[in-house]
Amino acid sequence: MRTLWLIFLFWMSFVQNLKYPYQNYGDRREGIVPKRRLVAGERLDLIAAQIENLERVPTGLTPNRYKLGFYLIDSTRLKIEVREFEHSYKMQPTREIYPPGLNVFAWPSEIPMYYGIVLANLLPISVDRKPEGNTIVPIILYYNRPYNSEMRYIFSFEAYKPISVLEYKIVDTHERLIFTKRLQDLREIIHLHWNGRDLNNVPVASGVLRLNVRACFRPPPGASVSPCITLNYKFYHVPDLLRQEFRVVN
Repeated sequence: MRTLWLIFLFWMSFVQNLKYPYQNYGDRREGIVPKRRLVAGERLDLIAAQIENLERVPTGLTPNRYKLGFYLIDSTRLKIEVREFEHSYKMQPTREIYPPGLNVFAWPSEIPMYYGIVLANLLPISVDRKPEGNTIVPIILYYNRPYNSEMRYIFSFEAYKPISVLEYKIVDTHERLIFTKRLQDLREIIHLHWNGRDLNNVPVASGVLRLNVRACFRPPPGASVSPCITLNYKFYHVPDLLRQEFRVVN
C-alpha cells in the first residue's frame, strides 16, 4: 500500500511539472525546469540580490501580476533571472537592453500561484554585463508598490558544503570599510543582510559598492585545516533614486 501511495505522489508531482514546462511566452521564458543535481564541494554561489519589500497584500485578494523593479545609472545589457528551488520554477525576461532610470517588468502570477509560490519564495538576480566587468543590480519584487522602513539588502548564497565561519564586508571604491559581520555554522541557503548604513548607523550615499565574502568550510574528517574561499561582487547602491521612484521611506 505504501508503494502505491509513493507512486501516486510521484505521478502527481510529474503531472504538476508537466502542466507548466519552461517555455517562451514572448516577453519572458517561464515555467518548471529540470531539478538541479548538486555536487558537494567548496563552492558558494550567489543566487539572489534583492531589496527587501514589506508590502502586504490585502487579505482575501490574489494578485494577478508579480512585478520586479530596478534602477540603472546608464543604459546597459542585463541578464535577469527569478528562481524558486523547491518546485524548480524559473522566470527570465527575454529583453536584455534596458535604459537608465527606473525599470519595471510585470508578469502574470498564474504559474507561480499554481505551485503556491509567493513573492517571499522567489530569488531574483540581475547582472549588468560590461567589458570592464560585471556589476550586480539588486531587484525589488512587489505586487503594487514596494514599502520598507529602510533600504535592506538581502544577498542569498547557496553553499555546497557546511560552512564553519563566514565573514562579509561592504566596502566602497576606495576600500573604506562600511559594514562587516561574522556568521557561524551555516549550510545550504544563506542570506546576508545589510541595511544600507555604515558602522556609525549613517545611511550610505548612492554609488557602486563591493561585497566581499570569505567562507571557511567545515574541515573533512581527520583534517585540521578548513578550506576557505574569497568572493567579491560589485553592486549598485542607489537608495535615494529608489526612494524617489517607489516612495520607500528611510
